[in-house]
Amino acid sequence: MQIVDDKEGSPDIRTGCYDKKIRDNDFSIQDVEVVAYDDNSPEKLVDFLLRTKLSDNKDYDELTTILCHIHKIAQIPSLRELNLHLLEKNPKIKSPVVILGKTDPVKEVYRVAQIYPSVDLDVTFDLIDECKARKYNGVLVLNRSAKGTLDFKYNPEEKHYPFEILGLT
Repeated sequence: MQIVDDKEGSPDIRTGCYDKKIRDNDFSIQDVEVVAYDDNSPEKLVDFLLRTKLSDNKDYDELTTILCHIHKIAQIPSLRELNLHLLEKNPKIKSPVVILGKTDPVKEVYRVAQIYPSVDLDVTFDLIDECKARKYNGVLVLNRSAKGTLDFKYNPEEKHYPFEILGLT
């Protein structure tokens, strides 16, 4: 995962992974547009999404995922209800929509779920436990070369810092 320079405009984040569904060792890239739903967002979640990243003047393709980071512990309607509301309000949406939010006021427990085009991937996890279980402590850096190829390097000495420390919450 890599934050994209603001000079590019869109996307906010570019992710990459090996995708065995296509071919062994095939590298898949996904663009992610991030929007924050917080205490200053007066409307309901779906209306907020439709006003921001899913408005008629935005035209993200089906390869760009809209990630809504919920910055407040809020009661979210059922995922199916969110999905139906999006379909009803704007049936022309191309991009997958995923929500991510902290579910515990003290612990680092999060819930992530896809709410469009279908309801999928509804997972609750403890971030600290997951990092410890996977023994994650390094960073993979992705760069696109001048030739358009993707170069990556892994530096086990570089440490991962929680988003809160970087001011990205």
